[in-house]
Amino acid sequence: MENQTTPAEENTFMKTRPVFSLLVSMSVPMMLSMLIQSLYNIVDSIYVSRLGTDALTAVSLAYPLQNAIVSVGVGIGVGISASISIHLGAGDQEKADRAAALGVALTVFHCILFILAGVFITRPFLSLFTEDAAVLRDACDYTYIVLCLSFGALLQIAMEKIFQSVGQMKVTMYLLIAGCVINIILDPILIFGLLGFPAMGVAGAAIATVIGQICAFLLYIIVYFRRPLAVRIRLRDLKFDGKLIREIYSVGIPSSIMMLMPSFLISILNRILAGFSSVYVAVLGLLIPGPIFALFQADAELLDAGITALRIICLGFLVSSVGVIASGTFEALGNGRNSLIISLLRQFIVTIPLSFILSHFMGPAGVWISFPAGEVCAAVVAWFFLKTYKKGVFAPF
Repeated sequence: MENQTTPAEENTFMKTRPVFSLLVSMSVPMMLSMLIQSLYNIVDSIYVSRLGTDALTAVSLAYPLQNAIVSVGVGIGVGISASISIHLGAGDQEKADRAAALGVALTVFHCILFILAGVFITRPFLSLFTEDAAVLRDACDYTYIVLCLSFGALLQIAMEKIFQSVGQMKVTMYLLIAGCVINIILDPILIFGLLGFPAMGVAGAAIATVIGQICAFLLYIIVYFRRPLAVRIRLRDLKFDGKLIREIYSVGIPSSIMMLMPSFLISILNRILAGFSSVYVAVLGLLIPGPIFALFQADAELLDAGITALRIICLGFLVSSVGVIASGTFEALGNGRNSLIISLLRQFIVTIPLSFILSHFMGPAGVWISFPAGEVCAAVVAWFFLKTYKKGVFAPF
Protein backbone atom coordinates (compact mmCIF):
# COMPACT_ATOMS: atom_id res chain seq x y z
CA MET A 1 0.00 0.00 0.00
CA GLU A 2 2.77 2.46 0.95
CA ASN A 3 6.36 2.42 2.11
CA GLN A 4 6.78 0.72 5.46
CA THR A 5 7.65 3.03 8.35
CA THR A 6 8.65 2.20 11.88
CA PRO A 7 6.50 3.30 14.86
CA ALA A 8 9.27 5.73 15.83
CA GLU A 9 9.14 7.39 12.40
CA GLU A 10 5.34 7.60 12.57
CA ASN A 11 5.62 9.47 15.90
CA THR A 12 7.65 12.31 14.36
CA PHE A 13 6.21 12.63 10.83
CA MET A 14 4.51 15.97 11.61
CA LYS A 15 7.77 17.44 12.91
CA THR A 16 10.08 16.32 10.13
CA ARG A 17 8.17 16.55 6.84
CA PRO A 18 7.99 19.78 4.76
CA VAL A 19 4.80 21.78 5.43
CA PHE A 20 3.38 21.71 1.88
CA SER A 21 4.10 18.00 1.45
CA LEU A 22 2.54 17.30 4.84
CA LEU A 23 -0.53 19.38 3.99
CA VAL A 24 -1.12 17.58 0.69
CA SER A 25 -0.42 14.10 2.09
CA MET A 26 -2.90 14.62 4.95
CA SER A 27 -5.61 16.67 3.26
CA VAL A 28 -6.12 14.82 -0.03
CA PRO A 29 -6.76 11.38 1.54
CA MET A 30 -9.07 12.98 4.11
CA MET A 31 -11.06 14.76 1.38
CA LEU A 32 -11.33 11.51 -0.55
CA SER A 33 -12.36 9.80 2.67
CA MET A 34 -15.30 12.19 3.15
CA LEU A 35 -16.24 11.81 -0.52
CA ILE A 36 -16.22 8.03 -0.23
CA GLN A 37 -18.36 8.15 2.92
CA SER A 38 -20.97 10.17 1.02
CA LEU A 39 -20.81 7.74 -1.91
CA TYR A 40 -22.59 5.07 0.14
CA ASN A 41 -25.81 7.12 0.10
CA ILE A 42 -25.28 8.35 -3.48
CA VAL A 43 -24.73 4.85 -4.88
CA ASP A 44 -27.78 3.57 -2.99
CA SER A 45 -29.81 6.42 -4.47
CA ILE A 46 -28.65 5.67 -8.02
CA TYR A 47 -29.78 2.05 -7.86
CA VAL A 48 -32.90 2.66 -5.76
CA SER A 49 -34.09 5.30 -8.25
CA ARG A 50 -34.77 2.46 -10.68
CA LEU A 51 -37.53 1.35 -8.32
CA GLY A 52 -39.31 4.69 -8.75
CA THR A 53 -39.45 8.20 -7.29
CA ASP A 54 -41.16 6.96 -4.09
CA ALA A 55 -38.27 4.60 -3.33
CA LEU A 56 -35.78 7.40 -4.00
CA THR A 57 -37.74 9.68 -1.68
CA ALA A 58 -37.57 7.01 1.02
CA VAL A 59 -33.76 6.89 0.85
CA SER A 60 -33.62 10.71 0.84
CA LEU A 61 -35.72 10.83 4.01
CA ALA A 62 -33.28 8.44 5.67
CA TYR A 63 -30.28 10.63 4.81
CA PRO A 64 -30.34 12.86 7.95
CA LEU A 65 -30.25 9.86 10.28
CA GLN A 66 -27.65 8.12 8.11
CA ASN A 67 -25.54 11.26 8.12
CA ALA A 68 -25.87 11.44 11.90
CA ILE A 69 -23.93 8.16 12.11
CA VAL A 70 -21.09 9.58 10.04
CA SER A 71 -21.17 12.87 11.95
CA VAL A 72 -20.88 11.24 15.35
CA GLY A 73 -18.30 8.74 14.09
CA VAL A 74 -16.08 11.34 12.41
CA GLY A 75 -16.52 13.93 15.18
CA ILE A 76 -15.52 11.58 17.98
CA GLY A 77 -12.91 10.06 15.70
CA VAL A 78 -11.31 13.49 15.34
CA GLY A 79 -11.24 13.70 19.14
CA ILE A 80 -9.54 10.31 19.36
CA SER A 81 -7.02 11.26 16.69
CA ALA A 82 -6.25 14.60 18.35
CA SER A 83 -5.72 12.97 21.75
CA ILE A 84 -3.41 10.31 20.31
CA SER A 85 -1.42 12.92 18.40
CA ILE A 86 -1.05 15.15 21.46
CA HIS A 87 0.33 12.36 23.64
CA LEU A 88 2.56 10.92 20.93
CA GLY A 89 3.97 14.40 20.39
CA ALA A 90 4.64 14.68 24.13
CA GLY A 91 6.39 11.31 24.10
CA ASP A 92 3.76 9.69 26.34
CA GLN A 93 3.22 6.31 24.66
CA GLU A 94 1.11 4.97 27.54
CA LYS A 95 -1.41 7.82 27.30
CA ALA A 96 -1.54 7.51 23.50
CA ASP A 97 -2.29 3.78 23.76
CA ARG A 98 -4.92 4.43 26.40
CA ALA A 99 -6.55 7.10 24.20
CA ALA A 100 -6.81 4.56 21.37
CA ALA A 101 -8.31 1.89 23.64
CA LEU A 102 -10.78 4.30 25.25
CA GLY A 103 -11.68 5.68 21.82
CA VAL A 104 -12.69 2.24 20.60
CA ALA A 105 -14.64 1.60 23.84
CA LEU A 106 -16.51 4.90 23.49
CA THR A 107 -17.32 4.00 19.89
CA VAL A 108 -18.85 0.70 21.03
CA PHE A 109 -20.99 2.71 23.47
CA HIS A 110 -22.13 4.92 20.59
CA CYS A 111 -23.05 1.78 18.62
CA ILE A 112 -25.44 0.81 21.41
CA LEU A 113 -26.99 4.29 21.39
CA PHE A 114 -27.63 4.08 17.65
CA ILE A 115 -29.27 0.68 18.04
CA LEU A 116 -31.68 2.23 20.56
CA ALA A 117 -32.22 5.19 18.24
CA GLY A 118 -32.97 2.82 15.37
CA VAL A 119 -35.56 0.95 17.38
CA PHE A 120 -37.34 3.87 19.06
CA ILE A 121 -36.76 6.97 16.90
CA THR A 122 -36.91 5.76 13.29
CA ARG A 123 -40.66 5.63 12.65
CA PRO A 124 -41.67 8.71 14.73
CA PHE A 125 -38.92 10.76 13.05
CA LEU A 126 -39.69 9.68 9.48
CA SER A 127 -43.44 10.10 10.03
CA LEU A 128 -42.82 13.85 10.34
CA PHE A 129 -41.91 14.07 6.67
CA THR A 130 -44.38 11.87 4.80
CA GLU A 131 -47.93 10.56 5.04
CA ASP A 132 -47.43 8.15 2.15
CA ALA A 133 -47.57 4.63 3.64
CA ALA A 134 -45.35 3.09 0.94
CA VAL A 135 -42.66 5.77 1.25
CA LEU A 136 -42.74 5.53 5.04
CA ARG A 137 -42.44 1.73 4.92
CA ASP A 138 -39.43 1.82 2.60
CA ALA A 139 -37.78 4.64 4.55
CA CYS A 140 -38.21 2.71 7.81
CA ASP A 141 -36.86 -0.51 6.27
CA TYR A 142 -33.75 1.31 5.07
CA THR A 143 -33.20 3.29 8.29
CA TYR A 144 -33.75 0.38 10.71
CA ILE A 145 -30.96 -1.57 9.01
CA VAL A 146 -28.55 1.36 8.69
CA LEU A 147 -28.95 2.49 12.32
CA CYS A 148 -29.19 -0.86 14.09
CA LEU A 149 -26.15 -2.21 12.19
CA SER A 150 -24.18 1.03 12.37
CA PHE A 151 -21.35 -0.62 14.30
CA GLY A 152 -19.53 -1.26 11.02
CA ALA A 153 -19.55 2.42 10.05
CA LEU A 154 -18.69 3.70 13.54
CA LEU A 155 -15.86 1.25 14.23
CA GLN A 156 -14.50 1.69 10.71
CA ILE A 157 -14.33 5.48 11.21
CA ALA A 158 -12.71 5.07 14.65
CA MET A 159 -10.00 2.85 13.15
CA GLU A 160 -9.60 5.29 10.25
CA LYS A 161 -8.89 8.17 12.65
CA ILE A 162 -6.49 6.08 14.72
CA PHE A 163 -4.53 5.21 11.57
CA GLN A 164 -4.62 8.84 10.42
CA SER A 165 -3.30 10.04 13.78
CA VAL A 166 0.00 8.28 13.03
CA GLY A 167 0.17 9.35 9.39
CA GLN A 168 -1.26 6.24 7.70
CA MET A 169 -3.42 8.31 5.32
CA LYS A 170 -3.10 6.16 2.22
CA VAL A 171 -4.05 3.01 4.13
CA THR A 172 -7.30 4.61 5.25
CA MET A 173 -8.05 5.76 1.71
CA TYR A 174 -7.51 2.30 0.22
CA LEU A 175 -9.63 0.55 2.84
CA LEU A 176 -12.46 3.06 2.48
CA ILE A 177 -12.43 2.53 -1.28
CA ALA A 178 -12.57 -1.23 -0.71
CA GLY A 179 -15.70 -0.88 1.44
CA CYS A 180 -17.36 1.40 -1.11
CA VAL A 181 -16.58 -0.99 -3.98
CA ILE A 182 -18.16 -3.85 -2.03
CA ASN A 183 -21.27 -1.71 -1.59
CA ILE A 184 -21.37 -0.88 -5.32
CA ILE A 185 -21.11 -4.57 -6.24
CA LEU A 186 -23.73 -5.74 -3.75
CA ASP A 187 -26.30 -2.99 -4.38
CA PRO A 188 -27.75 -4.29 -7.68
CA ILE A 189 -27.47 -7.90 -6.51
CA LEU A 190 -29.50 -7.34 -3.33
CA ILE A 191 -31.88 -4.66 -4.63
CA PHE A 192 -32.95 -6.44 -7.83
CA GLY A 193 -32.30 -10.06 -6.83
CA LEU A 194 -29.43 -11.04 -9.13
CA LEU A 195 -27.31 -14.22 -8.99
CA GLY A 196 -30.03 -16.16 -7.22
CA PHE A 197 -30.53 -13.68 -4.37
CA PRO A 198 -34.07 -12.52 -3.53
CA ALA A 199 -35.04 -9.01 -4.66
CA MET A 200 -35.07 -6.95 -1.46
CA GLY A 201 -35.65 -3.48 -2.90
CA VAL A 202 -34.76 -0.55 -0.65
CA ALA A 203 -33.83 -2.90 2.21
CA GLY A 204 -31.29 -4.53 -0.10
CA ALA A 205 -29.56 -1.16 -0.57
CA ALA A 206 -29.28 -0.77 3.20
CA ILE A 207 -27.89 -4.29 3.63
CA ALA A 208 -25.29 -3.67 0.91
CA THR A 209 -24.25 -0.47 2.67
CA VAL A 210 -23.72 -2.03 6.09
CA ILE A 211 -21.90 -5.03 4.60
CA GLY A 212 -19.49 -2.67 2.84
CA GLN A 213 -18.88 -0.78 6.09
CA ILE A 214 -18.38 -3.95 8.14
CA CYS A 215 -15.95 -5.32 5.55
CA ALA A 216 -13.94 -2.08 5.66
CA PHE A 217 -13.74 -2.36 9.46
CA LEU A 218 -12.57 -5.99 9.25
CA LEU A 219 -9.90 -4.95 6.75
CA TYR A 220 -8.62 -2.41 9.28
CA ILE A 221 -8.32 -5.19 11.86
CA ILE A 222 -6.34 -7.35 9.42
CA VAL A 223 -3.97 -4.50 8.54
CA TYR A 224 -3.55 -3.58 12.21
CA PHE A 225 -2.35 -7.09 13.10
CA ARG A 226 -0.15 -7.46 10.01
CA ARG A 227 1.93 -4.30 10.32
CA PRO A 228 3.31 -2.25 13.25
CA LEU A 229 1.47 0.89 14.29
CA ALA A 230 2.69 3.72 16.52
CA VAL A 231 -0.22 3.11 18.89
CA ARG A 232 -1.57 -0.17 20.23
CA ILE A 233 -5.17 -1.05 21.04
CA ARG A 234 -5.14 -3.43 24.01
CA LEU A 235 -7.60 -4.46 26.71
CA ARG A 236 -5.03 -3.78 29.43
CA ASP A 237 -5.04 -0.09 28.44
CA LEU A 238 -8.81 0.07 28.82
CA LYS A 239 -8.88 1.90 32.15
CA PHE A 240 -11.30 4.63 33.12
CA ASP A 241 -9.60 7.98 32.69
CA GLY A 242 -12.00 10.90 33.11
CA LYS A 243 -9.45 13.46 31.97
CA LEU A 244 -8.70 11.54 28.80
CA ILE A 245 -12.38 10.99 28.04
CA ARG A 246 -13.05 14.72 28.50
CA GLU A 247 -10.10 15.43 26.22
CA ILE A 248 -11.60 13.24 23.48
CA TYR A 249 -15.11 14.67 23.82
CA SER A 250 -13.97 18.29 24.16
CA VAL A 251 -12.72 18.06 20.56
CA GLY A 252 -15.17 15.44 19.32
CA ILE A 253 -18.49 16.94 20.43
CA PRO A 254 -18.07 20.38 18.75
CA SER A 255 -16.84 18.62 15.61
CA SER A 256 -19.85 16.29 15.66
CA ILE A 257 -22.24 19.20 16.19
CA MET A 258 -20.85 21.06 13.18
CA MET A 259 -21.15 17.91 11.06
CA LEU A 260 -24.67 17.23 12.36
CA MET A 261 -25.91 20.65 11.29
CA PRO A 262 -26.48 19.55 7.67
CA SER A 263 -28.67 16.71 9.01
CA PHE A 264 -30.80 19.16 11.01
CA LEU A 265 -30.91 21.47 8.01
CA ILE A 266 -31.99 18.72 5.61
CA SER A 267 -34.61 17.48 8.09
CA ILE A 268 -36.18 20.92 8.42
CA LEU A 269 -36.05 21.57 4.67
CA ASN A 270 -37.57 18.13 4.00
CA ARG A 271 -40.45 19.19 6.23
CA ILE A 272 -40.93 22.39 4.21
CA LEU A 273 -40.57 20.72 0.80
CA ALA A 274 -42.87 17.81 1.69
CA GLY A 275 -45.66 20.39 1.82
CA PHE A 276 -45.23 20.94 -1.92
CA SER A 277 -44.44 17.45 -3.24
CA SER A 278 -42.34 14.39 -2.39
CA VAL A 279 -40.52 15.07 -5.67
CA TYR A 280 -38.74 18.02 -4.04
CA VAL A 281 -37.66 15.83 -1.12
CA ALA A 282 -36.08 13.46 -3.63
CA VAL A 283 -34.40 16.41 -5.37
CA LEU A 284 -32.88 17.61 -2.08
CA GLY A 285 -31.47 14.13 -1.56
CA LEU A 286 -29.68 14.23 -4.96
CA LEU A 287 -28.84 17.61 -6.22
CA ILE A 288 -27.25 16.12 -9.24
CA PRO A 289 -26.93 18.03 -12.53
CA GLY A 290 -29.04 17.22 -15.59
CA PRO A 291 -26.60 14.92 -17.46
CA ILE A 292 -25.89 12.87 -14.32
CA PHE A 293 -29.60 12.84 -13.42
CA ALA A 294 -29.93 10.14 -16.06
CA LEU A 295 -28.16 7.82 -13.60
CA PHE A 296 -31.26 8.09 -11.42
CA GLN A 297 -33.65 7.44 -14.32
CA ALA A 298 -35.48 10.60 -13.30
CA ASP A 299 -38.97 11.15 -14.66
CA ALA A 300 -39.80 14.50 -16.31
CA GLU A 301 -41.06 16.14 -13.11
CA LEU A 302 -38.04 15.07 -11.06
CA LEU A 303 -35.61 16.06 -13.83
CA ASP A 304 -37.13 19.53 -14.21
CA ALA A 305 -37.20 20.18 -10.46
CA GLY A 306 -33.67 18.85 -9.98
CA ILE A 307 -32.07 20.98 -12.70
CA THR A 308 -33.76 24.13 -11.38
CA ALA A 309 -32.59 23.37 -7.85
CA LEU A 310 -29.01 22.75 -8.88
CA ARG A 311 -28.77 25.90 -11.00
CA ILE A 312 -29.75 28.00 -8.00
CA ILE A 313 -27.87 26.13 -5.27
CA CYS A 314 -24.60 25.90 -7.20
CA LEU A 315 -24.35 29.72 -7.12
CA GLY A 316 -23.32 29.32 -3.49
CA PHE A 317 -20.40 27.08 -4.46
CA LEU A 318 -18.59 30.16 -5.74
CA VAL A 319 -18.18 31.54 -2.20
CA SER A 320 -18.67 28.48 0.01
CA SER A 321 -14.94 27.77 0.12
CA VAL A 322 -14.38 31.07 1.99
CA GLY A 323 -16.62 30.00 4.86
CA VAL A 324 -15.37 26.41 4.92
CA ILE A 325 -11.68 27.32 4.97
CA ALA A 326 -12.13 30.16 7.47
CA SER A 327 -14.12 27.89 9.79
CA GLY A 328 -11.39 25.25 9.64
CA THR A 329 -8.71 27.89 10.22
CA PHE A 330 -10.33 29.18 13.39
CA GLU A 331 -10.90 25.62 14.61
CA ALA A 332 -7.18 24.88 14.12
CA LEU A 333 -6.28 28.10 15.98
CA GLY A 334 -8.40 27.04 18.93
CA ASN A 335 -11.01 29.76 18.33
CA GLY A 336 -14.12 27.60 18.41
CA ARG A 337 -16.45 30.58 18.75
CA ASN A 338 -15.65 32.10 15.36
CA SER A 339 -15.61 28.67 13.71
CA LEU A 340 -19.04 27.81 15.10
CA ILE A 341 -20.53 31.20 14.13
CA ILE A 342 -19.39 30.78 10.52
CA SER A 343 -20.74 27.22 10.35
CA LEU A 344 -24.07 28.25 11.88
CA LEU A 345 -24.42 31.08 9.37
CA ARG A 346 -23.73 28.69 6.47
CA GLN A 347 -26.19 26.01 7.50
CA PHE A 348 -28.60 27.30 10.10
CA ILE A 349 -29.03 30.95 11.05
CA VAL A 350 -29.63 32.27 7.51
CA THR A 351 -30.75 29.24 5.53
CA ILE A 352 -33.60 27.96 7.70
CA PRO A 353 -35.48 31.24 8.42
CA LEU A 354 -35.01 32.36 4.82
CA SER A 355 -36.36 29.01 3.56
CA PHE A 356 -39.54 29.42 5.63
CA ILE A 357 -40.05 33.00 4.48
CA LEU A 358 -39.21 32.65 0.79
CA SER A 359 -41.05 29.33 0.33
CA HIS A 360 -44.33 31.12 1.14
CA PHE A 361 -43.80 33.52 -1.77
CA MET A 362 -41.67 31.52 -4.24
CA GLY A 363 -42.45 27.87 -3.47
CA PRO A 364 -39.55 25.37 -3.57
CA ALA A 365 -37.36 27.94 -5.38
CA GLY A 366 -37.31 29.92 -2.15
CA VAL A 367 -35.69 26.97 -0.39
CA TRP A 368 -33.03 26.66 -3.10
CA ILE A 369 -32.25 30.41 -2.92
CA SER A 370 -31.62 30.18 0.83
CA PHE A 371 -28.51 28.02 0.20
CA PRO A 372 -26.40 30.59 -1.73
CA ALA A 373 -27.75 33.36 0.53
CA GLY A 374 -26.39 31.55 3.59
CA GLU A 375 -23.04 30.97 1.91
CA VAL A 376 -22.68 34.66 0.97
CA CYS A 377 -23.50 35.83 4.51
CA ALA A 378 -21.05 33.33 6.02
CA ALA A 379 -18.31 34.38 3.57
CA VAL A 380 -18.71 38.06 4.46
CA VAL A 381 -18.58 37.37 8.19
CA ALA A 382 -15.65 34.96 7.76
CA TRP A 383 -13.69 37.60 5.84
CA PHE A 384 -14.40 40.15 8.59
CA PHE A 385 -13.27 37.73 11.30
CA LEU A 386 -10.03 36.96 9.45
CA LYS A 387 -9.31 40.66 8.90
CA THR A 388 -9.81 41.51 12.59
CA TYR A 389 -8.39 38.41 14.32
CA LYS A 390 -4.92 39.19 15.73
CA LYS A 391 -4.74 42.31 13.53
CA GLY A 392 -5.34 40.33 10.34
CA VAL A 393 -2.19 38.20 10.52
CA PHE A 394 -4.16 35.20 9.17
CA ALA A 395 -6.12 37.13 6.54
CA PRO A 396 -5.35 36.31 2.88
CA PHE A 397 -3.78 39.02 0.73
